[in-house]
Amino acid sequence: MLQAKVNEVKDMKQGDYTLNSYKAFKTAIAEAETALDNPNATQQDVDQALSVLEEAQNNLKTVRGMRTLTIAVSSEDGSQLQSNIKFIRDNVYYNVQNTMFANDGTLVWKLTGYEDAGEYEIYLPEDSVYIATPAVTKITIGKEDGTSVVEKINGVPAAEAQAGIRLLAKSTDACDKVTFRAYVQDEDGKILPGISFNVLNGDPQVLTSDENGMIQYDVTVWDIDTDMTVSLQANDQWSCDKQVIFTVSEDPEVEGRGVIRAIDGTAFAGGEKIVFVLRDKNKPQPVDKTGLEGAIKEAQAIEKDLYTEESYGVMEQALANALTVDRDDNATQENIDSAAQALRDAMNGLVKKEVPQPVNKEALGKAIKEAQALKKDDYTDASFTAFENALKNAVAINENAVATQEEVNNAEKLFGMR
Repeated sequence: MLQAKVNEVKDMKQGDYTLNSYKAFKTAIAEAETALDNPNATQQDVDQALSVLEEAQNNLKTVRGMRTLTIAVSSEDGSQLQSNIKFIRDNVYYNVQNTMFANDGTLVWKLTGYEDAGEYEIYLPEDSVYIATPAVTKITIGKEDGTSVVEKINGVPAAEAQAGIRLLAKSTDACDKVTFRAYVQDEDGKILPGISFNVLNGDPQVLTSDENGMIQYDVTVWDIDTDMTVSLQANDQWSCDKQVIFTVSEDPEVEGRGVIRAIDGTAFAGGEKIVFVLRDKNKPQPVDKTGLEGAIKEAQAIEKDLYTEESYGVMEQALANALTVDRDDNATQENIDSAAQALRDAMNGLVKKEVPQPVNKEALGKAIKEAQALKKDDYTDASFTAFENALKNAVAINENAVATQEEVNNAEKLFGMR
């Protein structure tokens, strides 16, 4: 019976049985085979070996815990993922790293049963072309009767956890959420390697453009809640007025990971392409006289008689200076802009002359005409003499080209009273 039992069970594989129960089972098989091979074994020895073997078989335990970890790997933006995406599986306690590869949207870890119990972390290597969310997947391995099983995934019991990793392809020529990138070129579009930029509040504090004319800053946890200002480092050859401020905050989905939240105050969308265009200080710069010539044309069209002598004189002087600068082939852009602004300021400062209101002499003229028709003989000498004096004054005011309306009104009133 012992031989029959050994023949029945000797080829049984561990399969889903726990490590300790299977070890006891294999030991029982070995002891049974020893008893069978021992010519001096008694019937009691054989029966005992059979009993132990049957008990070991009955005591085989099936592993209830998770022995195969499957993590869904998907694209964050819907783009096609590469095959054989490399991940690192890190035994935290022993600091031992092994590689894993994701294919067809899954990352699979089949436990052998011999893995050390403890904490493991799964993450992308630094040279990966992807950014992972979460950045680290934490796995807790435990032992079930000696067999390694997955107990927790990111702190959640394995049976309840839904493990997943979203991947976003890193950009090579633009900013992504964990990397600031910018091209450096001259005004002709030529890339400029070896140009240094300052990063205010950053670490490192200096970035230097590579052979492709690119500067790159990798965001870290230490940059969270910080505004980084990138600007050209002072040098003898190049100048650039542009500076870029990018704001870093904590990733709401990954604790402790810094991500770019905004660039120059605008919410970060991803894929922003930034270019620093540098001007060669030693290269003659073309000038633009369009604004100056436009101001000159406007000034020359102004009618002098409409404005006060003083304000027009200031404008004339500014116009003369503008014409001089316009004719100067060596004038700098700064001089051109200054002359144009001075002329426009002078035009804006022109003061219009006060235009006198037209004087209405109709009533006075009518009264004079009526008075001149009166006959002296019809009135006393004294009254007519006074009348003649008033008439004479009224005629003088009526003929005065610069007489005011008030003078006309008073003359007409006094004359009418006579």
